[in-house]
Amino acid sequence: MVIMTAKLSRPKLIGIVCAAAAVIVLIILFSGRNAARSIEETGGRRSLKLTTPESRVAFLAEAGYTVDQNPVRTQEVRIPAEFNEVYETYNRLQQAQGFDLSKYRDKTVLQVVYRVTDYPGDSQEPVLATLLLYRGKLVGADLSRGGADSFLRPLLEA
Repeated sequence: MVIMTAKLSRPKLIGIVCAAAAVIVLIILFSGRNAARSIEETGGRRSLKLTTPESRVAFLAEAGYTVDQNPVRTQEVRIPAEFNEVYETYNRLQQAQGFDLSKYRDKTVLQVVYRVTDYPGDSQEPVLATLLLYRGKLVGADLSRGGADSFLRPLLEA
C-alpha cells in the first residue's frame, strides 16, 4: 500500500480554493451563453425561452440587430386552425429558419414587434423585428418593412 501526503501552506490552500472558485464562476458564465447561441437545434427546429423584455432585446442583439428597448407593439395573436395561402407562405418563411407554426394552430401567441435602429439603407420606412412567443418560447420571427421598398424576410439565418 502506498500512502502519499502533501503539505500545503495556508497561502497555497487559499490560492487553490480561489482558482477552483474562478473555474466554477467561468463555467457558470459560459453555460449561460448568449441568447442566439443558446438556441437548441434538434431536427432543424429551434427552441429558445424569451420570457422577459431584456431577454428579447438581448436575443435580437445577438442576432445582429439593435432595437429600441420598448416594443412598437405587443399583442396576442391567434394562429388560425386552418391556414390560408397567406399563412402557408408565412409558415414556409418560418420553416426556412427552423420554426413551424403548424404546431401552434388554433393557439394564441404573443406578438412583440421592435423597431430596428441599425438596419442598413436610407428608406424612410422603419424596419421591424417581430417575435412570436408561445408561453415565453420563441416560435417564429421575421423582419419586415412597409412602403415602396417593402419586404418580409426571416430574422435568423437557417
